[in-house]
Amino acid sequence: MSTGLVIGLDGLDELVKALLAGGYRAVGPVLRDGAITLGEITGVADMPAGWRDSQSPASYRLERTGTANLFDWAVGPQSPKSEVFPPHQVLWRARPPEFQVEEVTDTSAPVAIIGARPCDLAALAVLGRSLDGATVADPTYHRRRQEAFVVAVECTRPAST
Repeated sequence: MSTGLVIGLDGLDELVKALLAGGYRAVGPVLRDGAITLGEITGVADMPAGWRDSQSPASYRLERTGTANLFDWAVGPQSPKSEVFPPHQVLWRARPPEFQVEEVTDTSAPVAIIGARPCDLAALAVLGRSLDGATVADPTYHRRRQEAFVVAVECTRPAST
């Protein structure tokens, strides 16, 4: 387990830019389709400063807060799981007329997940125990998880759900 560190907005922006320069693809909270969800970011300016969500059973809406807070929202409709274990991936190809099978290797850039919550970290740990202990290893998952850089933030406001 790594050591925790607290940085300000300027430091977070510098970190994201350094990760991008180092070949990472950065994902973090963005406003999209009426929700705060994960999306590609290039810096702090892409994140939903001054927004929060209001959740209750069968209800989700966004509200402006009048602050510059970046992580003032509860867990959204998406988890970072798909960044290390994509729901769709090509494993092999076959082309006529011989139909020789060609394995496809995942060559995607490593991912930096900005703004993961403690429950996201716990879920990734459960996924890791399941996939790392599998009879047949998943090399794509293992590579993506080993190369992932995760910036976690504490929950500031839980949802009523």
